[in-house]
Amino acid sequence: MGNFSHLRQIALTLLAQPELSGILYLAGGALPWILSGEDSQRDHGDLDFVVEGRDLPVVRRCLRAAGHYRPELDSLSLPCNHRQADYGLEAVIDGLPVNFAPFTVENEGISQRNFTLAALAGFDALLLSRMEPLSKADYVTVYPLPGGGVLPALTLEVVQAAKEHSDREKDHWDLARLRALPMDPARYLRVQPAVSQMQISYIAE
Repeated sequence: MGNFSHLRQIALTLLAQPELSGILYLAGGALPWILSGEDSQRDHGDLDFVVEGRDLPVVRRCLRAAGHYRPELDSLSLPCNHRQADYGLEAVIDGLPVNFAPFTVENEGISQRNFTLAALAGFDALLLSRMEPLSKADYVTVYPLPGGGVLPALTLEVVQAAKEHSDREKDHWDLARLRALPMDPARYLRVQPAVSQMQISYIAE
């Protein structure tokens, strides 16, 4: 588990790297807290980013150069990935697991890939989530940070819809912070059905 200040430092350091600028988008429960400038007051087990699938080779190259790349945490190494399709990868940076999940924009929707590992989930699996209709502009954007700078991220409306759908205990805490941030009601109405009714398929071993 990682505390919030540790997670925030890792997230902003990654986003500030020149090669990763404009490629990574922050996702997950850390997002509303980093945008608010407040401490989440909870442990975070990992850090999540989404990245367009075409940019994943750049992410791998940067992780290798920094000594963070571990092939056993790469979806391309999973035994169930017979077709060698790219479902992303995970790195461990200063003790914190950091996940990089690829997405693609096609046919008026967003497809996002991810994976699970037997060591953590009990089985290896490749996951494909399909959200439609959903545009890239409603999926990712750039927000101003308190004190200056910007934060490329999933839209707050997508994060809110996802956390309402998951309905875990930690999501309730994050949702309270999310709902205090400026939202676009029209965007929320567009993304909520796509997120809550996403189609998920998986290949498991």
